[in-house]
Amino acid sequence: MGYNQPMDPKDSTAIKRALELQKARHLAEAEAEIARDMADLERLLIKYQLQVVPAKADAGVDALVTMPDGQRMAVQIKNPEPADFFRDRLTIRESDTQTGAMTIATLVRLYRTDPRSPYRNLKPKVRANYDSVINRMHDEIGSMTLDQINAEFLKGYHKKWVADGRIALGHSMVTKLRLLASFGVTTLNDEACTRLSVIMNRLEFPVPTAREKVGLTLDQVNAVREKAHWIQRPSIALAQALQYEFSLPQRVVIGEWVSMLESGDSDIVSNELKWLTGLRWDDVGDDMVLRGTIDGEKTGLDFKHTKMVLEELQRIYGGVLPKRGAMIINEHNGLPYTGVEYRRQWRRIADYAGVPKDIRNSDVSNGVVVKTENVKISALMQPNDEGRIH
Repeated sequence: MGYNQPMDPKDSTAIKRALELQKARHLAEAEAEIARDMADLERLLIKYQLQVVPAKADAGVDALVTMPDGQRMAVQIKNPEPADFFRDRLTIRESDTQTGAMTIATLVRLYRTDPRSPYRNLKPKVRANYDSVINRMHDEIGSMTLDQINAEFLKGYHKKWVADGRIALGHSMVTKLRLLASFGVTTLNDEACTRLSVIMNRLEFPVPTAREKVGLTLDQVNAVREKAHWIQRPSIALAQALQYEFSLPQRVVIGEWVSMLESGDSDIVSNELKWLTGLRWDDVGDDMVLRGTIDGEKTGLDFKHTKMVLEELQRIYGGVLPKRGAMIINEHNGLPYTGVEYRRQWRRIADYAGVPKDIRNSDVSNGVVVKTENVKISALMQPNDEGRIH
């Protein structure tokens, strides 16, 4: 495969697909921001058994709230789009509010929108994992009230989830349902959630066997580096060296693309997403030590004490290092990798290098990250005034 080979159409398709998924999540989160403002009102509807019915077109109101004594209260919202969103969500609750029963769908919505919910503090990648499981639960049993769920139902539905040996799926579904029930107990103070939580705590479900992690050997790491250069992906060769010699997780090395609604500032923005947390050239000092914060801890990565990293810096940059920007850049678009695209490219390179399929890039680990206060500056490999490594 030559160095001038045109971009693989599959690469472009994968990137577009990943960005489309990110954009869809961004839109969903924007909708959730609106729903959060309505969460308090919805809890009142449940608590006082209020009924909401659509207003007539000529009534000049957006909705009519029916009180328990039959009296109707008009609700008017100035912004048309949130009003549509408001009416849709409240209409869903009409049958439930008549009996005061909370459904799984309502519990899911409150978990996502209540400002007190721990869901709001989840990292984007963790939140996406939660969403994939919770969305499935919402689709399959969302219409059920919590009072309808008993031990017999949970055992039967778990049996459905673990069909065909999908023990991990069943475990995930049960774990998230426990989480939702716990939220209902501790935050919403809901009696039905308390009942469900007690039932689930008395049931035992099989736990999936942990996958044995097998790290890369030194020969495999070097083979991945070489094949990365061979297919014109030197960024992955450098990332592999950084991961292996400093025992860094992939997410720390390449960073993450997140919604603009997430906390944190970034000067790297694309398609309404921003890039955060990855290694940056800005943090590399003249002493060749990268100083930053990793998972809340101040860390110093001394490049002078490495072999592979220095080899890659010399091979890629001729020793003259960039002064700013993301350290690991996708050569095909000039932006940091998305997690999906990086994993795809790494697996492709690993296949060329003969790395077994059961070894994942997330298993790569070797050394120990050095804390800043323990960094010892070596007199070897000092950069000159131009930033060139001797």
